[in-house]
Amino acid sequence: LFEQKVPVNYSKGCGGVMRTAPIPLYAVSRGWEDSEAVVRLAAEASRLTHQHPLGYLPAAVLAYLIFRLVTDERPTRNALKNYVAESVALVRTLYAEHSAEMDVLQQLLEKAVELSASTLTDVHAIGLLGEGWVAEETLAIALYCSLKHFGAFDKALVVAVAHPGDSDSTGAVTGNILGAAVGYTAFPRRIASTLEHHDVVLRMADEL
Repeated sequence: LFEQKVPVNYSKGCGGVMRTAPIPLYAVSRGWEDSEAVVRLAAEASRLTHQHPLGYLPAAVLAYLIFRLVTDERPTRNALKNYVAESVALVRTLYAEHSAEMDVLQQLLEKAVELSASTLTDVHAIGLLGEGWVAEETLAIALYCSLKHFGAFDKALVVAVAHPGDSDSTGAVTGNILGAAVGYTAFPRRIASTLEHHDVVLRMADEL
């Protein structure tokens, strides 16, 4: 849809994956049933500004995760783990020309899943995944936080931003994943009540 014949950069920063969430939400609100179309749109939207494959493939994976979580009536931690495997398989098929980059992304996401079941401290585990300055690390850290603290939204957010890397990015994507899983009504009131521009954010979400 947004094909660019000549890349203008080779960035794999996390800006593309950070702005992905509205795409699957829009798709669900419009009744889309084709997850492949959602994944492709997310990847191409991210590729507008981040043209390294690892700049936009994580966006494709995240779009699938959110799409599946939102359409799952009772998503669980195990369901999220399954969606990770499904998303990697789908994105690998759609972007077969980037198998080497998908190997890197898959290994990092599988490591996040594995660490989420370990007894390591959150800081130690996140440190093993990176700092979040690039898209694959941002997604992996957010996935770790979401799985490790799936039933505790506020704890997951605290962990996602309490590291020395690109913590606003990892916090944002963690919120994307768990927000898709629990919905607004389950959002902790003490957090919602102090959210800056809460009414504006809520109106924009409703309009989306």
